[in-house]
Amino acid sequence: MNEEIAAFGKDFIKTKIFPQKMRDSLVSAFELRQMGDYGSPGSISKEKALTLIEQAKEFIEIVEEYSRLH
Repeated sequence: MNEEIAAFGKDFIKTKIFPQKMRDSLVSAFELRQMGDYGSPGSISKEKALTLIEQAKEFIEIVEEYSRLH
């Protein structure tokens, strides 16, 4: 997954197609997924999960808007 995040950064963030916060959201999601898969039960708080859901919604909105325009 790190390769995909790096490629996303190279192709979309460095070229200013999408804002840096989108890469940051991907990194956060990947880290939380790792914690959920390999950490102790309950290692992800409800607050962190809700924050990630909001970031995901915003990520999708930005990509959908980009797709409509291109």
